[in-house]
Amino acid sequence: MLDAGLRQRALTAERTTVHVLAALCAQHATWLDETVRRAVRESTAALFPPAADREVAALARLRQAALAFLPDPRMHDSEESEIYASYSASPIMSVGGAPAIPHARVWALAHPWLGSHFANGWERFPPEEYAAEVLAHCDLQRTVLTVSDRKQLRALRHLPSVFALSLRLDLSDAELGAALRDTRLEGLFLRKTSRLAGLSFLSTVAGSLSVLDLGWCPALRDFAPLTGLGRLEILFLDAEMVSGAPGFRAAHRARQAGDPVPGRGVDTHGRPGAAGGPARPVAPRTAEPRGGPAAGSRPTPVSPI
Repeated sequence: MLDAGLRQRALTAERTTVHVLAALCAQHATWLDETVRRAVRESTAALFPPAADREVAALARLRQAALAFLPDPRMHDSEESEIYASYSASPIMSVGGAPAIPHARVWALAHPWLGSHFANGWERFPPEEYAAEVLAHCDLQRTVLTVSDRKQLRALRHLPSVFALSLRLDLSDAELGAALRDTRLEGLFLRKTSRLAGLSFLSTVAGSLSVLDLGWCPALRDFAPLTGLGRLEILFLDAEMVSGAPGFRAAHRARQAGDPVPGRGVDTHGRPGAAGGPARPVAPRTAEPRGGPAAGSRPTPVSPI
C-alpha cells in the first residue's frame, strides 16, 4: 500500500488518502515488522502539514494518532507560511476532545490570529477547559462566537474579551443579563428565544453594542430598552414580531419626536442596511450567524428607530 501511495503525485489528496489507509492498517495490525512500521511512520509524518481541505479530511481518519505528527507551530513564522497555518491546525479541530486541547493551546499561543478557526471548533471540546486553555489566548476580535449550550455560556467567564456572540439557546431576560455582565460586546445575535419577555438585559452592554439581532422572540412586547443603546447602528427584527407591538411603536414615535433613540438602520428580516445606509461588516473572518430571510422573501424596511 505504501508503494501504491508513492505512485501517486506528491502533495495530493490521493497520496494522502492511500498513506492514511496504510497507517490505519498498521494501527490495527496484530504484528508488524519493525522496518515496515518505521516506513509507515515516516510516510505518515511526510503528510504533515496538510495544504488543502481534502488532505485535512483524509488525515482526520487517523483521529488521535494524528496529533503525534503535528508540526511545530513556529515553522509558520513568515508571511508566506502563515496561509498554511490554518491547514496545519485543522487536524486538531477534527480530532477534538480533551487529548487535543494541549495541542490547540500551543497553536493558539503561537498564532492567536487563528481565533475564529478555534472558535468554530468549540463544540468538539470540553467547554470549560477549551475556553480557559485555548480561546482565552486567541484574538477573537471580529469573530462571532457561537454559544449553543449552558456549559459554553458559563465558560464565557474565562475569556478576557468577546467581540460578538450568537446565542443559540433559549434564555430569559435575567439569564441574558447575567451572561453579558462585564462584557464589552459589540455584536449580539439571538436565535429563537421563546422565553425572552423583556430587554432590560441590554443595559449591561448599552455602552458598547452596535449590532443587535433579536431573532424570533414571540413573548417580547416591550422595546423601550432599545432607546438606551447609545452606540447601536444596526438592528435586525422580525416583521411579524414587531407588528402590533406597542413598545416598538412607542420607540419609533420617540425617534420622530426628536428623542435621542439610536439606530442607523433597521431591517425587519435580518439583513443590514435596509433602512439606514450600507451596513458595517460584523465578522470578516467568519460567516455571520444564520437567521436571514427565507429564499425568495423580501425584507420589509422600517424607519430607523
